[in-house]
Amino acid sequence: MNLQAQLKTAMDSQLNNYYFSFFMRKSIEAKDF
Repeated sequence: MNLQAQLKTAMDSQLNNYYFSFFMRKSIEAKDF
């Protein structure tokens, strides 16, 4: 795996983690109402 592909994979997984935690937080907030 070349460096660019590695970098893209790392950025994709970081983006996925960000969106995942964002939606988890939103769903948790929605349960409070």
